[in-house]
Amino acid sequence: MEGYITKIDDWTKNVFEKQPEIMNMIFEGVTNLKDLISNLAKQMKPMAGDIIGNVSGFLGSLLIGVKNFLLGLIIAIYLLFSKERLMAQMKKISCAFLKPRRAEAFLLGCSKSNEIFKTYIISNLLDSLIILVLMMIGMFAMGMPYQMLVSVVCAVTNLVPFFGPFLGAIPCGVLILLVDPTKAIWFGIFVLVLQQLDGNVIKPLLFGETMGLPAIWVLVSIIMGGAMFKIPGMLLGAPVFAVFYMMFAESVKNRLVRKNLPGDTDIYEADTETLMDEYLQNAAEPGKMPVSFEDATKHEHRDAFRTVSADENKELPEPISEESGIKPRRKRKKEK
Repeated sequence: MEGYITKIDDWTKNVFEKQPEIMNMIFEGVTNLKDLISNLAKQMKPMAGDIIGNVSGFLGSLLIGVKNFLLGLIIAIYLLFSKERLMAQMKKISCAFLKPRRAEAFLLGCSKSNEIFKTYIISNLLDSLIILVLMMIGMFAMGMPYQMLVSVVCAVTNLVPFFGPFLGAIPCGVLILLVDPTKAIWFGIFVLVLQQLDGNVIKPLLFGETMGLPAIWVLVSIIMGGAMFKIPGMLLGAPVFAVFYMMFAESVKNRLVRKNLPGDTDIYEADTETLMDEYLQNAAEPGKMPVSFEDATKHEHRDAFRTVSADENKELPEPISEESGIKPRRKRKKEK
């Protein structure tokens, strides 16, 4: 063994003596490598400070988020345990400070809002659970990589209407594409079929007609909620908008009833002239006010549109004419 080491040493010396440029290249390479390491160390010093700051900021935000989540969970538990008492107190305060009709409208609105939110949240969670099960079955059946990860991501992002399936499917598709491009194509087809099944069969069965919100307003609510409140706004934008939509629709319906007009939207697809003729005909019927289109546009308060139903057996007083000799009482002007 010592003889081999001696021979290698002699051969190395002969090579470097006969070809000194090899020795110079080695020394230059070592010198350049040393300089490169020094430059990298100098550049990494400020970057290391930024990295440490970013990591500490992320950990701080994470801890704050966990604290807020636990605090909200504790408050929610307390509210659930005392919800009957809180609801009774809310009804008591409403009846104390509001008029009977306004209190009734307020409590009915709260009840309808509670129904909308409860149905939306429960149906959305159940829909995501169904998507999770179907995704896992499909992923394991097709032999896709990252079955559990992809299934969970698609199920969680499915909580967001419209954009949720795409937010989950696109990064998962890219991840599968890096492993097997052919399986990525099959994954895209499977997601499209699953979303069609979810949108046309599963969600209509779960949600029903509780939301009562057209698709365009759902899209608008998600965009506005996401722009103002980020992820929580995207998750809860649709039910919040549905509550305001319901309140506005009830207000419009009440105004139409006072004007003796139908509340069905399909009727208003007719041209304007036909619609106004029908309006004037209904308004000119005896026993109903106002008597003209001009009166309807001038008087917006409730009593101007009140109609006398047949069940009340009441008649409107006859208008005072000039022949009766009775002049209507005029308000006196305040003396300055």
